[in-house]
Amino acid sequence: MSQGRILFVINTLDIGGAQTVLVNSCNALAAVGVTPHIVPLKPERMFLASRLSSKVVIHDSLCYRTRKVFSASKKLKEIINEVNPDAVHTHLPISGYIAALAWSRNTILVATEHGRHPPGGIFQKLLERWTERRLNHRIFVSRNLQELFLASGITTEKNSSVIYNPVPPPMLNKSEARARIRKTLGISGNTIVFNFTGALRAVKNLPRLFRSFASFAGSRSQNCILLVVGDGSERTRSEALCSELGIEDRVKFAGNQNSVNDFFAASDIFVLTSRREAFPMALVEAMLCGVVPVCVAAGGIPELLEDGVNGFLLEPDDSSEDAAVFDRAVSSDLNVMSIKASENAAAVSSPENHAFKLKELYSALRGE
Repeated sequence: MSQGRILFVINTLDIGGAQTVLVNSCNALAAVGVTPHIVPLKPERMFLASRLSSKVVIHDSLCYRTRKVFSASKKLKEIINEVNPDAVHTHLPISGYIAALAWSRNTILVATEHGRHPPGGIFQKLLERWTERRLNHRIFVSRNLQELFLASGITTEKNSSVIYNPVPPPMLNKSEARARIRKTLGISGNTIVFNFTGALRAVKNLPRLFRSFASFAGSRSQNCILLVVGDGSERTRSEALCSELGIEDRVKFAGNQNSVNDFFAASDIFVLTSRREAFPMALVEAMLCGVVPVCVAAGGIPELLEDGVNGFLLEPDDSSEDAAVFDRAVSSDLNVMSIKASENAAAVSSPENHAFKLKELYSALRGE
């Protein structure tokens, strides 16, 4: 498929992991001659639209609301007939359900699974199996996530594959950004900066992050701080917990930032204590910026990290050794580890490789 049109369907183009993946994926495909079309379900929150290549076509939203599923699917079918794409590719479950309703026998339908667990309820299972009968292929962003769906019986090895998320290399002067951000935040040059970047939500298991950092920091005379980039429903509770732990002067809440790479450049160690992750974008972005990762061995994270080689792994259900692992990271050769982390992330998340695999898949599904 040297040229072609792919119609992508997604809930919104707001800030989010799946939305960022879609934007990166469309830009990568546009760079190799494919024309991506995007149909958002809702007109609100189009923040990421500004990051799309000029070669990407954005259609009017389907104006989806909970009680307007069939109306949305009818509009999508009209767009499919107008564009006549080589494939319809959905991101996030509700987009997949609406595309399945708009399905016809000559439609090639692909869905990307980003991180949800296989549905457990009877109705959800029936809905998923009904959708699966219309799907030509299901893409998973990690092998771990694919295995969960295979075990549930929802999909098969034949009708699914793993394609890691594309993350473009950072365009920044690392030393300049490091000095600038540290000066802005009042962080001295010899301070070890731990970084958490992401939505402040319950699934990120933030209490473990703050308690483990407090345990580590309390035993060290060397300067160290935790830089928290992002916002969300858990921010107030997180700030209160930091005060309770006596580390409020060692934790800096930076809120949402337009250029997280600048904040990665100012950091030394990236920490992720989530209960579950499929393919965390923030982790890959941090590694590309040369930040050494320390992450819970959950979901697809072990597919990215080899303990002691390009990062460090924490036990999923036991935080008692977290402080010791933090100490291992700080005591390691951060420069060498940084290079290995960056090289590994670049190999796994190459936008060029991602685009090649998608084009190869679309062509195979069309019998080309």
